[in-house]
Amino acid sequence: CAVQLTTGLTITFNSQELVAGVNTIDFVFGTRLPNSGFISGTVNFDSSGGPVQQALVEFISNSPIGFIYTTNTDSAGNYVANVRAGDYIVAVHYYNPNRVIPYTEYYDDVQSIANATTVSVITNATTDNINFGIPDDAGSDLDITIAGTVTDAAGIPLDNALVTVSSQFGQWHGASTIY
Repeated sequence: CAVQLTTGLTITFNSQELVAGVNTIDFVFGTRLPNSGFISGTVNFDSSGGPVQQALVEFISNSPIGFIYTTNTDSAGNYVANVRAGDYIVAVHYYNPNRVIPYTEYYDDVQSIANATTVSVITNATTDNINFGIPDDAGSDLDITIAGTVTDAAGIPLDNALVTVSSQFGQWHGASTIY
């Protein structure tokens, strides 16, 4: 990055003195956490083997401080996260647009955090192959009953009114004629 300063100004940045004229500054992005390592893996659909894109992967620290880190899977279903060394519960959350309730799975293939396998991360090392298989139809539908009376503006009940229900994503989940 180049920085242009006017004559007579002096600025210090990261122990580097900038003076009048063009100055070059090196920035380092994506620096690692101190005393940290990496967790990596892949999230695929069980039956098809296809990648689960943009699944949320969560790392819950077992330490008293309770760090929680998150990342998302890429287009190939891969993820990698830089976390402090320690023990973690790893979970994946998948939001199926055709379902109402998101699917959550804990490592190693369990549905309850109490049954999750702890993943250990060592400083300057990668704990890899923390993989997940998501059911192709992951998520849940809700069985909801809607009851009431459809009326006009004057409060008179309407016969054969059509009531439709959709998700927040705009996909239709059902229609019913009320008599």
